[in-house]
Amino acid sequence: MNRAFIPRNLRYLLAAFALSNLGLWSFTIAAPWVLYNRYHSAIGVAAGYVMTFAPQVLFTGVGGPLADHWPRGSLLMVSDGFSAIMLGLGSAITVDHGPPAVLYGLIFAVASAQAIYHPTFQAVLPETVNGDPALMASASNWMQGVQNVTMVAGPLWAGVGIGAMGVTGVFMVTGLLFLVAVVLNLRIRGLSEPVGSPSKPSSRSPAVTGVWQGWRFVRRHRGLWWGSLFFAAVNIGAGAIESLLLFFLRHHLGFRASMVGVMYAAQGIASIGAMLVTPRLSKRWRPLVLMVSASLVMVVGDLMIGLGQWPPIVIGGVMLVQGSIAVAATQWFTYRALVTPSDLLGRVVAATRTIAYLPLPLATLGAGLVANRIGADRVIVDAALVTLVAVIGVGGLLLRQDSLYAVSVSKRAD
Repeated sequence: MNRAFIPRNLRYLLAAFALSNLGLWSFTIAAPWVLYNRYHSAIGVAAGYVMTFAPQVLFTGVGGPLADHWPRGSLLMVSDGFSAIMLGLGSAITVDHGPPAVLYGLIFAVASAQAIYHPTFQAVLPETVNGDPALMASASNWMQGVQNVTMVAGPLWAGVGIGAMGVTGVFMVTGLLFLVAVVLNLRIRGLSEPVGSPSKPSSRSPAVTGVWQGWRFVRRHRGLWWGSLFFAAVNIGAGAIESLLLFFLRHHLGFRASMVGVMYAAQGIASIGAMLVTPRLSKRWRPLVLMVSASLVMVVGDLMIGLGQWPPIVIGGVMLVQGSIAVAATQWFTYRALVTPSDLLGRVVAATRTIAYLPLPLATLGAGLVANRIGADRVIVDAALVTLVAVIGVGGLLLRQDSLYAVSVSKRAD
């Protein structure tokens, strides 16, 4: 990648995103590790994932309107800064020995900051390339590339760091990563003013008005609507599996922290591979078709995880799942950005993410409760079958909207 072809703002945005994502991955490994060591139960770990997913449902709907009505650069800094403060407080009170409520509260707080960060980041990204469709596709690939690298480096660092300095040390370093991300966001120029405003005056607050505008646009655009419902249906099974993965690796397969880090790092390697093949696939299939096809491949990986008791098979399943997710996510991000007006993008991202995340808190909690009775491996297999039904059922309805993609893009070109 030639540095000269990457706009200045995009370079700083991606650098800050890399550090923020690296910190998030470290936290994603360290927090459930503490929960497992305390409770040695699936429900104890799954409750942590409930605290992770609940803010995505509660606050993402507000994050999008904020991204369209408030300075986006400032929102990125506030989000990363808040995460840094929370992790600093967490390490100061030694979360690995403190009250359980402190750790669950810390997970909820960091996830709440991310609920604001992600819609803002996804709204800022097109602005750094001035909304150019060709550059937007490249920016999406660069973003996915950064995400893939941090998905390898973050878990590896977390696994080694937990063994070397304990969870408290990992939390301190993670807080510093978020703090440096704040400094890099300060270098981004031209994002100091809000870029969107309500289309009509309203007596309601901008946040309330913005939430309604984003949901209304998604509901009227059948491709966005059915795409959001598709991810919501898929997330019922996928969320259950994600919440049990670390418990399954530690409890059923006996993995140490370093090996768990390697396992999660394998996801990043798979995403890098997916990024390399996605451009070729996207030339042959439209985004919605590729999304559904990748989700079918993901089910195969889920079954490999649940049925495979040999680590190489489980690692292969994890890689297959993450590679499929990377393909689907990239296609969805590009499709959504192309069919949405730039001044509504933050609100539309918030609406679609909220819909997709709605089933996750209950799915993860239910998975933990059932796994305590019948075992995590059986729940993973059952969740994979639920995902298969969702992909076939809702995916079929989504593909009926595929022709709208070409129509929407042609209208924007006109």
